[in-house]
Amino acid sequence: HLSSHGDGVGAFNYGWLYDLRPHINRTSTYASIDRILNRCSRQVEEQLGLPSFFRDTLRPSPLRPWQSYLPDHPALGGEVSALAGMLGFSLVTTHDGRPLWGTPYDKPENVNWEYLEQQGRLISGLVLKLTQEPELVSNRLPLKGFSTLSGRANFIRQGELFPDQPAPGTLILTYQGPSLFYTMVDTAGLFHVRGLADRKHTAHKAILEGFRFNTKSGEIIWAIDKALTGKDAYRVKMRRRFMETDLVMFACRVTTLFALLEPRTFSYLTKIKLIDGRSEARPLRYWWSRIDTRSSTIANIFLEPITPFKLTLSDTVLKRKLVLLNSKSSKPEGSGYRVENWPIIPATEYLVARDMWNLLQPRIANLENHGINNERIRSLQREGIESLENAEQALAGFQYDRFMEESRTSWALASRIYNDVERTQKDVLFGVLFYIALFVPFSYCLERLLFAFVDIHKRIIAFLLILGVVIGLIYSVHPAFQLTYSPVVVILAFFILGLSVIVALIITGRFEQEMVLLQQRARQMKGTEISRTKAFAAAFVLGVSNLRRRPIRTVLTCVTLIILTFTIMSFTSVKSMRHRGRLRLKEQSPYQGLLLKILNWDSLPPEALDTVENKFQGQAVVVPRVWLEAKDRTKATIVPIHLDGKEVLARGVVGLNYREPQVSQLEKILSCGRWFRKDERQVVLLSDRLARSLGISLKQPEKATISFWGMDFQVVGCFRGEELETHVDLDGEPLTPVIFPSEAVMEVTEVEMEAIEAGEDVQAFQSRYQHIPGDLTVLMPYQTLMSFGGALKALAIKPTSPEATRTIARNLVDRFGLTLFTGEREGTFMYSASDALSYSGVPNILIPMLISVLIVLNTMIGSVYERKREIGVYTSVGLAPFHVSFLFIAEALAFAVLSVVLGYLLAQTCAGLFAATSLWQGITVNYSSLAGVAAMILVIMVVLISVIYPSRVAAAIAIPDVTRAWTLPEPEGSEMKITLPFLLKYTEQLGVGGYLREYYRGHQDVSHGIFTTDDISLEFYCPHGEIPGLTGPSHCENDCIQLKSRVWLAPFDFGVKQFVHLIFTPSAEEPDHYLEIQVRLLREAGEANAWKRINKAFLNDLRKQLLIWRSLDDEAQRYFTRLLATEFASEELTAMSWL
Repeated sequence: HLSSHGDGVGAFNYGWLYDLRPHINRTSTYASIDRILNRCSRQVEEQLGLPSFFRDTLRPSPLRPWQSYLPDHPALGGEVSALAGMLGFSLVTTHDGRPLWGTPYDKPENVNWEYLEQQGRLISGLVLKLTQEPELVSNRLPLKGFSTLSGRANFIRQGELFPDQPAPGTLILTYQGPSLFYTMVDTAGLFHVRGLADRKHTAHKAILEGFRFNTKSGEIIWAIDKALTGKDAYRVKMRRRFMETDLVMFACRVTTLFALLEPRTFSYLTKIKLIDGRSEARPLRYWWSRIDTRSSTIANIFLEPITPFKLTLSDTVLKRKLVLLNSKSSKPEGSGYRVENWPIIPATEYLVARDMWNLLQPRIANLENHGINNERIRSLQREGIESLENAEQALAGFQYDRFMEESRTSWALASRIYNDVERTQKDVLFGVLFYIALFVPFSYCLERLLFAFVDIHKRIIAFLLILGVVIGLIYSVHPAFQLTYSPVVVILAFFILGLSVIVALIITGRFEQEMVLLQQRARQMKGTEISRTKAFAAAFVLGVSNLRRRPIRTVLTCVTLIILTFTIMSFTSVKSMRHRGRLRLKEQSPYQGLLLKILNWDSLPPEALDTVENKFQGQAVVVPRVWLEAKDRTKATIVPIHLDGKEVLARGVVGLNYREPQVSQLEKILSCGRWFRKDERQVVLLSDRLARSLGISLKQPEKATISFWGMDFQVVGCFRGEELETHVDLDGEPLTPVIFPSEAVMEVTEVEMEAIEAGEDVQAFQSRYQHIPGDLTVLMPYQTLMSFGGALKALAIKPTSPEATRTIARNLVDRFGLTLFTGEREGTFMYSASDALSYSGVPNILIPMLISVLIVLNTMIGSVYERKREIGVYTSVGLAPFHVSFLFIAEALAFAVLSVVLGYLLAQTCAGLFAATSLWQGITVNYSSLAGVAAMILVIMVVLISVIYPSRVAAAIAIPDVTRAWTLPEPEGSEMKITLPFLLKYTEQLGVGGYLREYYRGHQDVSHGIFTTDDISLEFYCPHGEIPGLTGPSHCENDCIQLKSRVWLAPFDFGVKQFVHLIFTPSAEEPDHYLEIQVRLLREAGEANAWKRINKAFLNDLRKQLLIWRSLDDEAQRYFTRLLATEFASEELTAMSWL
């Protein structure tokens, strides 16, 4: 890869043919060759008297990566040999952009014959030297990754089920990252793609496209059938070095789409949905060509002949940004574009805008006809329709630039409204589902209130009748059922979903129950305690049933809440509005104008410049900001500049417009010379530092001609580098490029590569960045820089009338979805537009809400105090204080559910009956789900707030003389003694002791949980004498158990260790009938405060186990009794009276 305008020659085994994984490192493999090349090149240069041409590029350098030597990003033959596991490399001319290669200007007179002759002598001498090197052959070879993809391409004929015919003459184009590979299908239908990289070397898949062309017209007549072929067959993951695939071809026609660029954010549209216009489903056979690339604005759609198609496109799966229908105002859903009639879709932007507005206008009118109004949608609709009409007028007047801009503006506004309208329709429909879901508890509560049938059959019938009546009423008055095509299906779907949830809950509950029983059988245990869910259900049923006890109070409370619901829905409104705001950043501004950019300095597509220029043609000056960036954004781009044998390294290149001084007055930073002119391309501006390093006179810089990238550039002026850094733009940052030095370049995973190939931007830099110093920056015309791969970063706009800046900015926030900065007389601002909610009428409901709170509070307090005797009964039958408090919360919830549903039905019914009469003037009932749901939730919250105090009072009544949480006694030194509030009979102590011993044995040698145990022992002692062990025959009438163990408490890194002594002793109150358990804790290690604090969890666990013992059935309790009795079997033990 040699040329004649560089500054040296280097050896490379990497290039741009393969995008290799970062962990592929061949440095050690090529280390010996690198030493040989450097030694031989110096010898040849000395023998032939040549300058130092050879560059050490095989050895990586932290200061000069190998990519900086090759500005044209070439694919090299050395990559292929290295991938094949051979010690191959390419000799390449360095720092030559090779701008004339592949152009008509690549002529002999443009060749630098002197440099070419010197380069040829060096290479021929170097090759001769290499042939004489005995160490050139090495046993260390690169890792093999050279792969072959073989396949078969078959053609499926019209009407046949299987593709059984070969598809000879098909051209197979294979993409793998940046590389393209071509091959042909032979007469047997076979093809082979050689030279691909395997999975170990690259994360890219081999993406296949196959076409057959008409030999006379060049028209595509065959393409791959995407559905029959399958994604894995045309997007092949090269897991092995030899892979196979099968392709299915079909006869097709092709149509071409243009301008596939999101008009607001300039994102590439990559998410496609193709629809057959006849069946409104996916076409039977289809293909689209490379629409999933990250930089494609043109796409081809391949379909069977006479197939009309519709499609939607977007840059995200959440929204639709482009809709093509071929619609008319009389048929908004469109009939589709037939491929043979539309080989191209000209003026795609206009057709998209027309189709989207034809589709949107009936939808918006339908919403407004049913009382669903949105001011933001209405205002954007007016602007969009006006832009579409302007586009049609411009087309009739042959003003094509204005036609395209008005079409893009109309499309941009339509894409905003399209998703808003769809969201509004779904919002209304989901609101109905919320109401229907609320009707279920409403119907239950109303049945309990009105009928309270005892017979389950009558109860179910009444519940279903009430539910059917309520749904029928909402069906007749709510607009959501007129907005949807099949309202009955919506209701049926809800009930099917509800029944499915019930069945799922039953199955899940049954499964959990069986698992608990299985565990209990394994532990010989069976619990009989009530679950928390059952307790809550019982409390709820009791609470709802209590509504009938005071019917007049219940009715009056419900009427109050119904009036509150009606008031909130009728006298308040929630509107969705478009809010345009601006934030002042500085008190001064560098210039009066606007700046468009993407945050974090992501690149804009080149088409963005033309779009914005068309937008402001004749109204403002638009100038771009273009940077030259490396692929690795953590490092600066190195640009070597040469003049008369001297070389300096620039770190950044910025491309600007010749009209830049009219916008930002950047010419003020010039120290000498002038700004570049309109038609100049091969000119540059250098910083004073770079100019001095090259020996350029600052008095007459125009006489100097420098060279870099193999081209000559005239220096037309110099600038002060420090002033370039301080001359900030409207965003407060200088114009120089940025790097992300603290960002780590990580290897792309396969999932991320899938997303990248599908158009997602997953390689966003989020860390802090820094700008390149102005002294190391070069300025040149942006056209020249973009031709060398420069990236568009920002657009500056200077209106002809500075006073119009604010008005233009307010309009631009809807037209473009970019970050917008403005410079105005008042300072520098950042503009934004967001969807906001407007609340009106809130002060009107504050007094009714306060009255409702007091009424419900009075009702619930009265209900609590009149049922004080019942609360004691609830506690005695097993309801905990929390369950008792929930009983009154459930009663309040029943009030809320009954009231909000009746209030909502009243408001909607009155609106339907009196909306057209004078009686309803000044009252607005918002049908949208947002307002209705918000009103219902507000009323429910009012009720719940009102019941907080009564529920706490009820819980306090349930336990008037007992504290809910027990406290530990103060330890005496390192010893703590506790008597547990747990009594047991003498006949139960064997079972309890055996159960506790087995429980603590289960915590031996464990490293999780709240404690671990060791040295567990169980003994009997006589409570009426000393506490000896069982060392001899006992003459005690009633021996008692003592359980000893050493326990380590969690967190174990605290080192808390204690001796635990559980003593079963006669009760102080009834020693002849009951035993109690005394706990003696002796600290052996660990800090005293930590020992006391974490012992509460240990003792709570002990209390819990005693409660669990109470819940065991008789069989499980006898099991532990027999277990201990068998182990301590003796004459004395078996003779005990209590055994």
